[in-house]
Amino acid sequence: MLDQTRSNDKERDAQDERRRERFEWALAALASLLVIALVGYLAIITITDSGGAARLALSIEGVEQSRPGYVVVKLRNEGEASAAEVQIEGSLPDGEPAEATLAYSPARSDMRATLVFPRPVTPEEIILRVRGFSDP
Repeated sequence: MLDQTRSNDKERDAQDERRRERFEWALAALASLLVIALVGYLAIITITDSGGAARLALSIEGVEQSRPGYVVVKLRNEGEASAAEVQIEGSLPDGEPAEATLAYSPARSDMRATLVFPRPVTPEEIILRVRGFSDP
């Protein structure tokens, strides 16, 4: 009886060990596939990346109600390259300008700045433009 119990324990241990080994191999195969997919993805990005240029677009996010004349502007860089020292200008029909400079705009990012006008304004009367930027 004791021998049969030991034999059953050994069989159970052997089965558990085989199950554990199969699980480890499956996990190793999955990890290998993930590494291969990541390397492939990075290779494709590297090959197809044209370097590109910064593509900057401005939009008005809103006028701060608590501080008349303060306009929050969003700068979106949709390009593949970063831009530094981005000069933003907002002007009114009567020629009153407001300016801001963003130190850095990474590729594919959104940044915000606040333009300060000398009087209360509405978004409809503001003309936005990027005056210039440099390559970092």
